[in-house]
Amino acid sequence: MILFDKLSIRLRLLVMVGVGAVFGVILLATALYSLNAFRNDTRSVADDVERATQALTLVSGAQNAFQAQLRGLKNMVIRNFMPAEFDKAREEFLAERAKFWQHIEALEKIDGTGTIKGTAKLAEIRQQATELNKLYDDVIAENEAGMPKYTVMVDAALRGTEQPLTDELANAYQAISAATTALASESSQLADRRFMASLILVLVVGLGGSAASLLLAATLGGRILARLGGDLEPVVAATRRVSEGDLTGTVQSGKAAADSLVAAVEAMQKRLRGLIGQVKQGAEKTSGNAQALSTSADEVAQAASAQSDAAALIAGAIQELTVAITVMAESAGAAADAGRLTRDKASESGSIILEAIGEIGNIAVQAKLSTRTIGDLNQHTQEISRFAQEIKDISDQTNLLSLNAAIEAARAGEAGRGFAVVADEVRKLANHTAGTTHKIENLVTLLDGAARQTAEAVATTAHLAEHGTQLASNASDAISDIKDNCERTMHATNDIVDVLAEQRQAAEQIARNTERVAQMIEQGAGAAVKSSATAREVASLAEGLRLATLQFSV
Repeated sequence: MILFDKLSIRLRLLVMVGVGAVFGVILLATALYSLNAFRNDTRSVADDVERATQALTLVSGAQNAFQAQLRGLKNMVIRNFMPAEFDKAREEFLAERAKFWQHIEALEKIDGTGTIKGTAKLAEIRQQATELNKLYDDVIAENEAGMPKYTVMVDAALRGTEQPLTDELANAYQAISAATTALASESSQLADRRFMASLILVLVVGLGGSAASLLLAATLGGRILARLGGDLEPVVAATRRVSEGDLTGTVQSGKAAADSLVAAVEAMQKRLRGLIGQVKQGAEKTSGNAQALSTSADEVAQAASAQSDAAALIAGAIQELTVAITVMAESAGAAADAGRLTRDKASESGSIILEAIGEIGNIAVQAKLSTRTIGDLNQHTQEISRFAQEIKDISDQTNLLSLNAAIEAARAGEAGRGFAVVADEVRKLANHTAGTTHKIENLVTLLDGAARQTAEAVATTAHLAEHGTQLASNASDAISDIKDNCERTMHATNDIVDVLAEQRQAAEQIARNTERVAQMIEQGAGAAVKSSATAREVASLAEGLRLATLQFSV
């Protein structure tokens, strides 16, 4: 019960409804259980009755088949002298015997467990039928059509043999019929017993659930009334007076519990009376403070507007500074590009001058080689001149010898004429050799002069090549200095570009910050305007609240 005391009235009512629903479900489940048990019992009995009915049908069919089998056998005996009738009767006999055994086998399948009363003698019926079949087969085998002399003998042999089997079949039929009747009676009695048991169970569960529900309802109802505090008419009257603005009355809870609804309403009325008085005083103070707040908010809005204008001017100046820094950065970048181009050109010129120095060095080397070659040529020319002089001397001697030979030939007369001719030819050859030698001397003189001029020109070329190498080396050094200066200038320009880029970023950051400050100032101005409007609205609401509190009587 302590747990129920902690629950609200709504939860207590829900608990009552829930308990009633649970008992209703239990009652329904009990009824369903009883109906299901009754259905299972009825179904079981119905199955037994159905099997018994099938067994009766099969026994009756076996009896009919056996009687038809006997008729066929008698017809065979009686119409032995007519072969066609004999064969027809034998076919009827065999067909009915097959039907008989089909019914017997079906009975054995139905009562495989021996649960049907009256079929316990199926084994005896099968044994007797088997013995009769053997006897009938022997008779048929020995009795053929057209042998009427054996008719009396066969009739005597078969008479009375079918009676035991006929009696067993009749007894089985009567037993199964009696068992079926007993099953029907037992089923009726079982249904009556199951109905009474189910009725008693449902009544017990229903009455018990109803009693428990009534007890729970009485208990929870009493506690709910205690929680309410008794009659609710004073509460209704008090709440009606409160709705009309009259807080001067009392509920007069009397002996109601402190935690009851009546006591809570009375405490609420007293609390409202105090709160309304405080609200009146607060509304009057709030109205005055709201007027002062509205005036201050207007002043803040004006100051924020002035700050917003100043921030806009600062943002414009910073924007112009950013543009100027951007232009300077672009100019410095162009200067850096020009320095880079000059450095590249200086590097290219230095490479060309180095190649020229190499070529001039090659020219100087070739000039020195040419000087040595010309010296060798002078030596060879002098040797040629010496050889020419020797040839000239030999030619002069040969000429003298030819003159002497001519003189001696003239002295010899006719005998020395041939020798004179030879001496004359030798003299001509000596003169020709002398002329050729003179030409060689002239040519050697010319070669010697040309060699001297060439040697002087080569020496001058070598001197000029050395001087050009020196000048080219000086030019290479100057270009290297130019390249170094360009490198330093380019680095300095890049540093300027980097500094300007940082300054531009800083200026842009300052501009963004200034814009944000301006936006914040504008937002502050807007907030101040809204605050002023809100203050005026608060003042209006406070005045309305004060007027509203005047409607209450405290």
